[in-house]
This record gives sequence, structure tokens and C-alpha cells, in this order.
Amino acid sequence: NLIKLEISWFEEVARCCMVYVLMFATEIGLRDHSQLNIDSLTRRLPAGAAKVMEYISTAVVIVFSGIVGFSSIQILKTQASTKAVTAALGMPTYIPQAAVTIGCILISATQCIVVVNTILHRGEEGASK
Repeated sequence: NLIKLEISWFEEVARCCMVYVLMFATEIGLRDHSQLNIDSLTRRLPAGAAKVMEYISTAVVIVFSGIVGFSSIQILKTQASTKAVTAALGMPTYIPQAAVTIGCILISATQCIVVVNTILHRGEEGASK
């Protein structure tokens, strides 16, 4: 035991890392629509309706993650002002909690970029036809 800490701090670090990895993996997965996919439904729909469902699901993700991301900023402010710390490491609680805020804002921003790219590429496809 080089740093003279109890073994319980591993659980706290692992939990914090798991939440950050989950949020970043979700953001990466949403770039190519591999996370949120109602595949069995969209396969049965005509191509146009499937595209509409894709736009609707992207809009829902943008709105939901934006609301969660920006409303969780208030929670982070409260935790920072109360100077709450985690039990084992004694680090501020807003550090692990910031994963939700950062992840949701990244998800919302990435999905907005996906929508803009889709619109731009759609315009290019229409011009090339």
C-alpha cells in the first residue's frame, strides 16, 4: 500500500470513471446512430418515413440532452457552493457529477452538428442530381 489509502477508494474512482466513459461512449455512438435506433420499426417503414423517424429521434435526443445538460449546471453550482466531498477520496462531488453535464451538452452539440451535416449533404445531393 504505497499511498496509505484504504481499498474503498478504488470503488469510488471506478464508479466515477464508469459514468464518464458511459457518457462519452454514448456521445460517440450517437454520431453514427448506433445507440438510439428503433431498427425493427424503421426497417418496416418506407425509406421516406424511416428518414422522418430518424429526424424525429435526433430532435428528441437534442432537446432531451440539452435540457438535462443545462439544468444539471444548477446542481453543480449547488454542490460547489456547499463544498460537498466524496466519502473515500474527499474530492468535490461536482467532479463526478459533471459527467452528466459534460456528456449531455456534448451529445446535444454533436447531434446538432449531425443535423447540419445532413442538411448540407442533402443540398449537395440535390444539386448533383
